Amino acid sequence: MRRISLCAVVAISWAFLVGAGGNAGPNDFREVKVKLDKETGCGSYFGDATVFTVRLKEGAYLGVQMVTIGQDGFAEAFDQEERTPSLDVPEVDGPPHQSWFGPLPATKDYKVMYSPRASFGSKALVTICGRTTAPET
Repeated sequence: MRRISLCAVVAISWAFLVGAGGNAGPNDFREVKVKLDKETGCGSYFGDATVFTVRLKEGAYLGVQMVTIGQDGFAEAFDQEERTPSLDVPEVDGPPHQSWFGPLPATKDYKVMYSPRASFGSKALVTICGRTTAPET
């Protein structure tokens, strides 16, 4: 009887892990909501998410910066970053190593996604900022 119970537990656990996806694959999207701080206008996320949602008002500008953490646990150099953000809003010039989009056409949740997808699974520090004026270059 104990053997059947142990086998059942192992089978159920395996089915749960496979059904839950186990490790994120190339077709998996992990989405997180980034809340902006009222004082700084920025919010940060550390992890392996692939889509970042942030709510901004019409006319605002959205800035985003990603710092990939290498296999050695250290931040990769900005000039080595292979991923670039995409958003369905025009990109504007901004400070080096940051991407800025805007002005935003409506008040709503915006989703920022990084590509290429081959780099997914790497941890990164992502900072998203919102502002009412275009960034200075």
